[in-house]
Amino acid sequence: MAKLTAKTVEAASAHKETLISDGAGLYLPIRPASGKCSKHWVFVYTNNNQRRKIVLGAYPLHSLAEARAWARDQSRLLDNFIDPAESKRLAKQNAVTKSLTTCGALLAGYVSHLKAQGKQSHSDVANIFTLHVSNSIKALPAASITHKDLIASIRKLVDEGKLRTSAKLRSYLRAAFELALTAEDNPNAQRTMSGFNLTTNPAARIKVPAGSSVVGERTLDKQELSEYVRHIAALPAGDIRDLLRLQLLLAGQRVQQVLMATVEGDSIVIRDSKGKRVAPRKHILPLQGEALAIVKTRGCMFDTSRTQRDAIKASTIVKSISTAMGGKPFRLGDIRRTVETMLASMGFSSDLRAQLLSHGLSGIQNRHYDKHDYLPEKLQMLMAWEATIKYSDSVIQN
Repeated sequence: MAKLTAKTVEAASAHKETLISDGAGLYLPIRPASGKCSKHWVFVYTNNNQRRKIVLGAYPLHSLAEARAWARDQSRLLDNFIDPAESKRLAKQNAVTKSLTTCGALLAGYVSHLKAQGKQSHSDVANIFTLHVSNSIKALPAASITHKDLIASIRKLVDEGKLRTSAKLRSYLRAAFELALTAEDNPNAQRTMSGFNLTTNPAARIKVPAGSSVVGERTLDKQELSEYVRHIAALPAGDIRDLLRLQLLLAGQRVQQVLMATVEGDSIVIRDSKGKRVAPRKHILPLQGEALAIVKTRGCMFDTSRTQRDAIKASTIVKSISTAMGGKPFRLGDIRRTVETMLASMGFSSDLRAQLLSHGLSGIQNRHYDKHDYLPEKLQMLMAWEATIKYSDSVIQN
């Protein structure tokens, strides 16, 4: 039988299903379909007295030369007593297994672990991994990752002056690899954190970036705050504008918490899970004034499936507003610091501010003994805060 040529393969057609051969087990089935012919390369062989075939793929996606090289590979497998179909199945299985043990799979597993544990930080961790760990690193087997692979990403942030972000990335990487390393002995670890075959934690020896632990000190003065309010009001109507309005009106609550909050009557409930071994604590904020109007107009809070994306977008917009305003740059975290500073200047105690801003409340006394909900005090502070920023209808509803 004559060998096929590139021209005969291209010209081959049939009115009914036809099988043409190139010899050595390589065939090209031709099937009529909607006025055209579909062609697929197959390798036909006999193993253990059973006739079998495997498919390479369609022509012309795979040329005649490529199909012949592939067929020779299958023949070599048979010469070594290996079934080509079984070899293909095992290769596919190994590829799936490999994809489940990459660095990217480890990082994704860590985020899922945090989410399952009820940790609010899972959104920030996912954001940091998405933005600052390259796809080339994520594609590598987790067991092959070295501290040099990881430090390159951290050093890039340091060179860009993003010291706090660099420290976060180091901390999150260290925690993720440590969980994977010890997952077999940790009953709280999800099963997806096992099987990475780590022998060491590649992030353990990476030093904390110098200057990254400096606590932020930026606060906005009243004039800057008024300008910030005007910029928010000028944003296009939608989820992000509502998010930033509520974040400010609710005394600088963390954006991720606002996005995950639920409405109960005339209050919103944030489940704060900063404690490692305790159930998430309900942080209740009474709604009043403009915040209540926004929630009632929306009819609900936010789509929690978009928490990470909306948090990133909100942070980016605040940075843009900061740039547009000029002066010393600020971020969302600085808005929170501004609120607390101004509430302190109004005479509200640190204990009451802590209750409103939901920080510093994980001690034994607050967790087990102090059951007062502080709703009257929170309402008083929120009313005072809204009056301070002068969030009038003419500004907020445009």
